[in-house]
Amino acid sequence: MKVMVFVVDNLLNKDLSEVYVRWNRMYLMSRFERFTESDLENFQIAINEWADLFITLFWDCSSGMKMPKLHSWIYHIVDAIRDFGAINGYTTETYESLHKTYVKIPYRLSNKKDVEMQIMKNIRRRAMILRNQVKETKTPRALTYTAKLFIINFSNITELCNQQKNNPNINETMRKGFKEFQNCLYEYLSELKKSFTEGSLIKIFGSVTLKNGAILRATNKFHGRPWFSNIAVAMNNEELSKYQSDKGIYFGAINGYTTETYESLHKTYVKIPYRLSNKKDVEMQIMKNIRRRAMILRNQVKETKTPRALTYTAKLFIINFSNITELCNQQKNNPNINETMRKGFKEFQNCLYEYLSELKKSFTEGSLIKIFGSVTLKNGAILRATNKFHGRPWFSNIAVAMNNEELSKYQSDKGICYAQTLLITEVNVPNESPFHLVLVQWYDYRFDQNLDLYDCPLLKLVEWYNFIEIEAIEDIVHMVPRFDETNEYFVNKYLF
Repeated sequence: MKVMVFVVDNLLNKDLSEVYVRWNRMYLMSRFERFTESDLENFQIAINEWADLFITLFWDCSSGMKMPKLHSWIYHIVDAIRDFGAINGYTTETYESLHKTYVKIPYRLSNKKDVEMQIMKNIRRRAMILRNQVKETKTPRALTYTAKLFIINFSNITELCNQQKNNPNINETMRKGFKEFQNCLYEYLSELKKSFTEGSLIKIFGSVTLKNGAILRATNKFHGRPWFSNIAVAMNNEELSKYQSDKGIYFGAINGYTTETYESLHKTYVKIPYRLSNKKDVEMQIMKNIRRRAMILRNQVKETKTPRALTYTAKLFIINFSNITELCNQQKNNPNINETMRKGFKEFQNCLYEYLSELKKSFTEGSLIKIFGSVTLKNGAILRATNKFHGRPWFSNIAVAMNNEELSKYQSDKGICYAQTLLITEVNVPNESPFHLVLVQWYDYRFDQNLDLYDCPLLKLVEWYNFIEIEAIEDIVHMVPRFDETNEYFVNKYLF
């Protein structure tokens, strides 16, 4: 469904592409995690629009389109969402697997007479066998300790506890632990009638993986926050009479994970929007407030910063600035590289001078230019501009966020313009931070009007090249060449 819209474009019947467009529109709505009444009304409209065209196109292929799934989808899915919640995440795999085990196989084992009774007997026998099977006792997995905090000789335990119980740089819960550590350890050892000898070591860790695979944490900092796990402890028979318990389980704290995160979110996304509402149809007003907040945050123009951890790979060239003309002349006529890369080297020098002149920068002695085949962006996507990746050229297409000054100059897709990557470049100038740049060739809309086709921008490559900063790249996009047309491309918006 993600590419079928483009596969059947202009094939036999224009309605064939339209039915896929309507399906994708409807399917994207079906993936909502929450539905308001207006969402459900719009969803039903989308279903009806798709179904009407689908039935018209394929009526002759089926006897009256009498399909239970089609009927259920058109007439019952919206009511099911009202009664049971969103359908996003449902899977039929569980039921298909159970159907095979508890229906198909028992049916094949029957003699096809009084089938239901034979299936029920088979299932009962299976259940009795499974219940009475004696499983082998497995040795529990070894405990896996991680994040070592301290390792000390037993003779230094008093010194460590005195230091840490008043340490202002650790969490209050951990200070409490060090305050009680020594007395509790002595008490535990005395119950076991054990004592420390010379050379005994004590190790304190931030986390341990239990035999059931759960991770127990007692750390001052985990992703920037303290985390002290709460645990359920199975009491033995002697202890059960001493304490109130939950069916033999007693709860203790390695002192609870903080609720500050959730309280902060509740304040931002519930309390404040509620106060801003007029107390009528509150839930709808809160959702609109949150959407506006998200749009403002997404569209804020941030200062361009050098990404912290750009990971360049597949180094292709490294040259001094003085050799740039020689490199470009060699590569722009190199028959062993792809046409797209030759185009990049043809425009490289002029575009680089133009970029630097806008910044009022100039190259000095010792400036280095590095050209790479790929770089990992801050969102984890890999940008490629390489002559050969698994035997094929790969020049990524990208979405570029335009700033406010540029938005009025160009036609854009809600503030986004599109380009093809030609060369990935890092420029190192002495006494300056490196410039992380990409040479791109821009796409423009194919027509001045009717900018979109099948709800996707229809574009063409234009002879316009320049360098942009990697930080300006919003994401990598999927371009689909239009069949039987020259220099026409769809931006695939159906990558769900």
